[in-house]
Parts: sequence; structure tokens; C-alpha cells
Amino acid sequence: MRLSRTWRICSTVALVLIFDQLSKMWGVKYLRQTGTFPIFEGILHLTYHENTGAGFSMLRDQRALLIAISVPAIMFLIALITRNAFNHKMMDAALSLMLGGALGNFVDRVRMGYVVDFIDFRIIRFPIFNIADCALTLGAALMILHTWLEVDSSESSERTPNDGRVDEGFQ
Repeated sequence: MRLSRTWRICSTVALVLIFDQLSKMWGVKYLRQTGTFPIFEGILHLTYHENTGAGFSMLRDQRALLIAISVPAIMFLIALITRNAFNHKMMDAALSLMLGGALGNFVDRVRMGYVVDFIDFRIIRFPIFNIADCALTLGAALMILHTWLEVDSSESSERTPNDGRVDEGFQ
């Protein structure tokens, strides 16, 4: 069964947004009271945190600015998707994940004034994050991978077999 491009994109965005918001609601309901819950002691905890900034708590307590930055970023992602700017399934997935993640954190900022974070990898002392952050990061990684694969394939198609001549460009 082949799903249409629109269906794949909309369902990915919706799943990320729904899963993100449900996990944050669970975090507020259960983790706010306990603070932290170890899954693997000293390695992975679920820890309630209200982040009033962006990634790594940058721009802390700048709610209006973060919302003002988020709106054009979300609109830009929507424009890239609707214009089929890249015409590639991997880029559709990347942009869909990024849009779902951006919307998840945007909803929190507008609704509560902060983003709920709860995934706490203590083994590497990484900042606490959430499902939306995971989707944004995975989307960005897919975008980088796609770009790398495209550059690599275009370079290999431009190469011609060496016929024994010396490249005169760098003599």
C-alpha cells in the first residue's frame, strides 16, 4: 500500500505532536510531584524540568522572543514542505519531524510559558530534553545525512576515469 506524500507528512507531524504533548502531560501529572524517577540509576532518569528558554536553556525567560522566532521558523518549514522544495522522501521525513517538534515546543510556550522537559541522560550529563527535541534533532540529522548523500553522489557522478593525464589545475 502506497501512502500519498501529504498523508505521510501530515501523519508524521501529527504523531510527533500528539506523542510529545501526551508525554509532557504525563510528565506534568506524575513527575512534577516526584521530581525525578530513575529508569537506570545514574544513567537514565525521567526528571521534570520547566525550560523557559530554547535549547540548552539559551534565551532563558524570553518567551515573546522565542514565540516570535518560532512562528517564522514553522512557516518556513511549512513552505518547504508544501512547495516540495527537495522532492525527496528523506527530506520530507526530516522536515515533518522538525515541524512536529517545533509545533510541540511552540504549543508549550504559548500555553504555559515554558517547555516541559523530562528525559535526563545522566551518564553524559546532557541537558534534560523531550520528545519534540528528539524529533527536531532526528529531523536535522536526516537533513544532514541527505545533504551528505546528495553531495557524495553528485561528486561520484562527475568523476571520470583517469586516463593517465596529469590534472593541470594545480600546477
